[in-house]
Order: sequence, then C-alpha cells, then structure tokens
Amino acid sequence: MKRIAIVILTIIILSGCASVPKLAQIPKGETVSIVVAVSPTADGQTELKNDAVGKDLKKGAGGGAVSGGLAGLTCGPLAILCVPFGAAVGAIAGGTAGAVVSTGGNLSAEQATQLRDRMLRLNESHDKLAELTTNVNDRAARYWDLTSTEPQTTVRVEVQNLILASTHDNQVRAILQVSVTVKKKSDKPPRKGKALVVKDYEYASPYASLDVWLDDKSDFADTSISSAIQQISSQIISDLAMY
Repeated sequence: MKRIAIVILTIIILSGCASVPKLAQIPKGETVSIVVAVSPTADGQTELKNDAVGKDLKKGAGGGAVSGGLAGLTCGPLAILCVPFGAAVGAIAGGTAGAVVSTGGNLSAEQATQLRDRMLRLNESHDKLAELTTNVNDRAARYWDLTSTEPQTTVRVEVQNLILASTHDNQVRAILQVSVTVKKKSDKPPRKGKALVVKDYEYASPYASLDVWLDDKSDFADTSISSAIQQISSQIISDLAMY
C-alpha cells in the first residue's frame, strides 16, 4: 500500500509540473492580426550554452530525459520528477530554456568567438524575424482573415532566444525559443495581478560538428535555423486553429 501511495503521489506531482499553458483557439474565418517581434528582454545576441550537462543527466536517468533536455526546474527538491519527455528533434511547447542546462559554454574561447562571428555573418544574410513573420502569416492566412484594420483577435509572437548548444565532443545544435500570446477584442481586461496566458515554444535542431557550423560554404547553419522557424510556425498555427 505504501508503494502504491508513493506511485500515486508521483503521478500527481508529475501532472502538476507538466501542465502547459493553453492558448485560446480561433474560429476559422475570424479577423486576426499577427504581430511578430523580438522580445523586449532579448539582447539580440546568439547565446552559447553547454548541452553536455543535460546529456550526462540523461544517461544517469536511464534515458528519462530526451534530446529536448530538462525543463520545468521550478519544483524545488522534486525537480527531477518534473522533467518532460519530448521528441529527439521537434517542437517542444512548455518551459522556456527547456533544452539547455548550464550557463557556461563547452567550447574554448577561440571556438566560441569563431561561432559568434559565423552567426553574425549569417544574421546579415538571413533575416530570421522576417522569415518567421512570413511563415506564420502564410499559415495563418489559410484559416483567418488577416486584412482587417479592426481584427477580432491579436496574436503576438515574440522571439525570445536563439541558442547554440554544444556537447563534450564539439557537436552543436541550434535552439529557437518563441513565446505566443492571444488577445481577443471581446476579452475583459485581466484582473489585477493576472496577466495574459503565455505559451512558450522551443525547437532544437539536429546536432552537427562545430566545423560544419563554422563552414561559410555549407548551408547547414542556414537551413537549420530555417527548419526551426518552419517547425515552430507550424506548431503555433496548429495550436490556435479551430478546425
């Protein structure tokens, strides 16, 4: 009986920690405005993080944490029970920064500088915000009227971070983090102390060697970021569309 009680308690804890904010769905044909912007808290810099810690913890947990990493570490001493499971590669809705554990990069100072310089060059030729705007709007136009000057609903999509995470063996992947809010014109103003529902989306690209990421002649970095944008755009509209 004691073991059963522990199992039930664990399930309850897991259910509470794994809850994901739910955005209001939008009926087909409704007038909608899509606002895509960089988060006011973002500094515009590509972050470099250490993925190795997460991979080590994954091994220790017997495969309990997948490539998506660890998230929801707000459960105090029971945080190990709040690790969500996700696809090895794919969009993961939920805790911001879920795919990265650690604040320090695993690359040498020289390698980190090279990777940052590479991303700066890529940013000059690849407007991520414009691409995200196009992807979200193209998908949204299949369901809603985006031409109204007085839309019934406003969807705000904010880019939070673009992170490059590395492992012990200098394998690197890109992690794009985006947050979404939905505000209906008919909604009453939120009560004092109650904010709009915010849902966080995260996509982690496949790993590739540092050399591949640094190669200006390779399109791997460019296509990895484009893939992240496409996957997150698809997931956002899929969640919001009322079929």
